[in-house]
Amino acid sequence: MRKDDIREIINTELNMIKLDEAIRNKIREKVKEKNSHRLLRSLAACAAVVILGTSTVVAGCYVISRITVNDAALPELEKMDVIKLPKIEGISNTYNRVEKEYPDYCTLKEELGIPLLDSTLSADNPNMLVHLNTDNKDFLMVTIDNFIPGDTSNYQYIAEESRYSYEHGTLYYSPVSLSIDIMLSETQQSNGWNTDYLGMYQFVENYTSSQGYRVNFIEDTSDTSISENVPSEKCAILVANGIRYTFKGRVSLATMKSLIDTLEYL
Repeated sequence: MRKDDIREIINTELNMIKLDEAIRNKIREKVKEKNSHRLLRSLAACAAVVILGTSTVVAGCYVISRITVNDAALPELEKMDVIKLPKIEGISNTYNRVEKEYPDYCTLKEELGIPLLDSTLSADNPNMLVHLNTDNKDFLMVTIDNFIPGDTSNYQYIAEESRYSYEHGTLYYSPVSLSIDIMLSETQQSNGWNTDYLGMYQFVENYTSSQGYRVNFIEDTSDTSISENVPSEKCAILVANGIRYTFKGRVSLATMKSLIDTLEYL
């Protein structure tokens, strides 16, 4: 089972569960064990990120919207604002959440009817996988796999796994994905929206982009097989006009900074 599949299962099944301190401590302990199974480590990381970041109930134990790594708060970003969006039509699941797929980023932006950050590096990319998840009340989340392919190549769609395989490039050892978090209500805003990366990540630096965005960079430290020629997974997190964006991919810090500097409203 792929890590993304595990992430989606946790996201759906444990959406309304508050992750208490005892569970948080167990996650920390497990992911630090040198001999722990990589699937367990991936599961723990997904649980830590998803459960703490996707619902009003979970976010309700925090007063601000912040990003933390192992309970250490990262430098403050711009605040998230309430964004008014049209109701997303679709079939609701057990948790009264609508999930929807889009053929590309442009189609998503047209339905939402608001400007979203984009990059010329994502242009003419037929291999995006765009997924929306919302309760049409408090939050809306978008994930875009393969948002920026860089110099990766030979994309092949694997239907039974709903994903693409690809060959890594020189600058991009993986394509860069994008996640977008949008607050829909004042209730969600007052509760906050916290995301905590436990055990496997470390803070790298805070960066001011060429457009003036404050960006936090964190790095995955879980893969001990990484060599000098294989970059670790980087995350770049920023808030622009009240909306939070997270870019993730196996690229160098310099490449991720260059990518961030290309962002604009297209």
